[in-house]
Formats: sequence, C-alpha cells, structure tokens
Amino acid sequence: MSTFNTCIKTLSAACLGIVLAACSATVNDSITLADGERHDGALATVNGSVELGERAEVTGSVRTVNGGIRLGEQARAGRVETVNGSIRISAGADVGGAATVNGAIELGENVSATGDLATTNGRITSQPGCRISGDVATTNGTVRLYGTTVDGTVATTNGNLQILDASRVAGGLHLRPREAGERAGELRVIIGPDSIIEGPILIESPARLFVHESATVGEVSGAEIERYAGERPE
Repeated sequence: MSTFNTCIKTLSAACLGIVLAACSATVNDSITLADGERHDGALATVNGSVELGERAEVTGSVRTVNGGIRLGEQARAGRVETVNGSIRISAGADVGGAATVNGAIELGENVSATGDLATTNGRITSQPGCRISGDVATTNGTVRLYGTTVDGTVATTNGNLQILDASRVAGGLHLRPREAGERAGELRVIIGPDSIIEGPILIESPARLFVHESATVGEVSGAEIERYAGERPE
C-alpha cells in the first residue's frame, strides 16, 4: 500500500481524536467565523460544517469529521481537514494545506496552500494564480489545474490529470497503477497550452498522453506523447 493511501486512510481516526481533544463543546454543531473575525488556535467540530467569512483568520488548524469546510475570500487558516465533506477555498485565501477522504477540494483564484492537497474519493480543481507548495493527490478522482504552480508532484489513480493554462508542476506527474477490479478504461493526461512539467511523467495505467505544442515536458515513461494544437485535444 502506498504512503499516500496509508496516510489518508488514517485521517478519519486521527481527525476524530484531535477534534474530541481540542473542542468537546462543539461535537454536534457547525462553526461560523464572521467576516474579518480572528480566532487564535484551532477550530474543530465532529458533526457539523465549518465556514470562515471573508478576511477571517484562524491561527491554527480547521477540522471536522462529518461536514464540509468553506473559506471565504482572503481568509487565512492553518491546515484544513475533514473526513466526510468537501473543502472549498475562495479567491485569495491562504491555507496550510487541505485533506479530505470523501469529498472534493476546490480552490478559487490566487489561493496559496503551503502544504499538500489530498483526497481519496473526490476531484481536485484550482483556478488561475494558485500556488501549492506541496503535493496534489487523489485516488478516485480527476485533478484539473488552471494556471497553477505546484512545487511538488500531482498524482491520481482512477482519474484524469489535466494541467492547463500555463500551469507549472515542478515535481512531475504520476498516474498510479490500478488494482484488479478498479475502474476500467483508458485515462487521459493532458498538458495544456504553455504549461510546464519540470519533473518526470510516470504513467502506470492505460492512458493517452496529450501535450500541447506550446507545452514543455521532461522525461516521460509509460505512454507515448501525442502533440495537439488548439485549446483541447480531440
């Protein structure tokens, strides 16, 4: 079992323990931080969502188990984690990474994440101007990046990889091998216009690799490059 899968499968138990230790008074409540409000320390609940308003700030982590997490525009927080729920981070926000097990991770424009983005069952998307200092990884879902810089690697197992609109990935791409019984069919890896993949591209499942004529890639293994012009491959 990969390190990523081992870590993400322990998130539920770990998150529950941290939440109960940190904030027993908010086990079954949602938490809302108003626009411009500041909270020193962590925000945590078990059965409820967490929402930070515009320009709100949490100096510690933001965690829940059964609920989604939403950060308003220009909000700031440490690491953001849930187990059963999606994470939506609005334009200009700053977080210390994000993780969920069952849910999507969506970044608006100009979001800064100083840690990894990770989910097991869900897609990961980012809008132009985002900067991710760690890795971006999912198991069952597509990763779609627009105009985004990733210092680490980008990986999935059962999903497509789409690196679009002058994105740059320093650590490379990894389409992991699928186990017997997992989603069948050919996947697609698309490197869009003016995008740059500095690290290696490793493809370990049946897939087609489309690289725009203006894109730059390094070492490729596991697939043949198919060059294309225009906005999207046919």
